[in-house]
Amino acid sequence: MSDSRLRELERRWKETGSVDDEAAWLRGRVNAGEFSAERLEVLARIGHPAASDGAVPPEVEWRGALGVAHALEPTLAWRFRALVVCEVGLLWVEHESGVTCSSQRVELRNALLRNDLSVVSKGLNLPEVVLEEGCTGRDLVEGALRAAQAEDIAWTQGLFQEATSGLRNGDDALEPVCLAAIASLLLGYWVPSKQRLKIRYQSVTKTGDDATYASDPGEISLSPERLEKLAPEICKTGGLLKRLWEGFLGEESFDQEDVDSWRVNVTEQLRCGDSRAAVVISTISLIVAAYTDELDCVVLLRFSRSFVQRYGLRVGSRLLTVNRYCHLEDGMSQDLWHGEHSCNRYGNFIPYIADFLSEDKQRLSERKQEIEEREWHRCKTLGDLVFESGQEPRGGKPHECFLETTRLRLKPADIQAALASAMD
Repeated sequence: MSDSRLRELERRWKETGSVDDEAAWLRGRVNAGEFSAERLEVLARIGHPAASDGAVPPEVEWRGALGVAHALEPTLAWRFRALVVCEVGLLWVEHESGVTCSSQRVELRNALLRNDLSVVSKGLNLPEVVLEEGCTGRDLVEGALRAAQAEDIAWTQGLFQEATSGLRNGDDALEPVCLAAIASLLLGYWVPSKQRLKIRYQSVTKTGDDATYASDPGEISLSPERLEKLAPEICKTGGLLKRLWEGFLGEESFDQEDVDSWRVNVTEQLRCGDSRAAVVISTISLIVAAYTDELDCVVLLRFSRSFVQRYGLRVGSRLLTVNRYCHLEDGMSQDLWHGEHSCNRYGNFIPYIADFLSEDKQRLSERKQEIEEREWHRCKTLGDLVFESGQEPRGGKPHECFLETTRLRLKPADIQAALASAMD
């Protein structure tokens, strides 16, 4: 195959991103002697779509796949572990510093994929973080790079064990992440994993229950501008006369301490709260159903209809709710119920619709893609059932969304029967 034809196949794949075009390019590389058939066979075994011709790959565990790949490419042993350690280390850096490390992540991936570790000598522009005890994310990243540069398998193995022991979803995510890392090293370009690694950390907040942590935290940044559009009354204070007049009218009034407290509350909930599916149920009056797997139910929230045009919404649009919970011993909200899969620990929840509070489109998209189709379908079905019963929605603003409205109009048993029929 001519070089120009090969470059044309590569260009087409990069333009379309399709599996078929990547497969054609890989076959062309093999025919041109640019890529070994043995590597392509390993890629097929670990389930890389462009190498498997649509066939279901055999079950393969990443350690076994690494052993086979290492026989073809000896440097894979330490580059693989260094790559995963750097990914985990940067997650820690971002948590410790609050600074996003997107550019550093790309630089590290490229260095390890190309086996060009000059980045070690020139240094990475990582935030300095000082902790009272234990190593930092920066320590993990720098250690992994030095170990890879020294081609020290034992060192990289030790760092790998230390880094992955701090994962919150190691059992679920480590296997696909490791297989994607092996594919990336064989191919020389980054292959995204179907799962992402999540670090296990003890949250320290001013407004939350730090004795617990969410299995799927939002990790979403607050946009003060969007908060003000959603709930201007908790973003600005008025003068004394204005607050007295609002009190006379029976309206809620906020002083500076209240405003500061709400800003902290929303910021912390978006970062640490439990992120789940939310779906637009109506746009005539903007109604959103927010789901919680803890109670296995939804609550309806009402928002300004102006948000329909502002955010390009339609019935069925997928949003993200970030929840906090109120313990069952404090009472059961009359507009909620315990579904079939309820954990029976909570009696109310506080749903913040993240799309109306953040401009972090990448993180919102990532988290929505992680949510299973079954949860989206469950949320929409429950939302439609409750909405069609005439249930009064809660207000969608942060200082309203935890306040129950009217008693649930449907019996939980009837909801479950209708849900079971719809989910079949």
